[in-house]
Amino acid sequence: MKKMYNYRGFDVTVEAEPMRESSGNVASLAACGFVAVVRIGRMGATRPAVAPMRLMSDNRMPFVTVADVQSTGYSAGQRVIDDVLAC
Repeated sequence: MKKMYNYRGFDVTVEAEPMRESSGNVASLAACGFVAVVRIGRMGATRPAVAPMRLMSDNRMPFVTVADVQSTGYSAGQRVIDDVLAC
């Protein structure tokens, strides 16, 4: 699931990428959680302002819900914009 937010003249796109559980060399079809993929770019621009970020939860485990992915990803995007990109 992908969601786009607007923040201070930037587009913050947060996508929940399912992680697959693996057992040996054979990957299971069941998702064991999600990784947040965050992309930041100026509104209307085709090129990103920074490289995409892949985030996991605080304990280095996948996120359990898409809602956790969205809130954490958007919050991380806001911090990057405030600390690095905003003038």
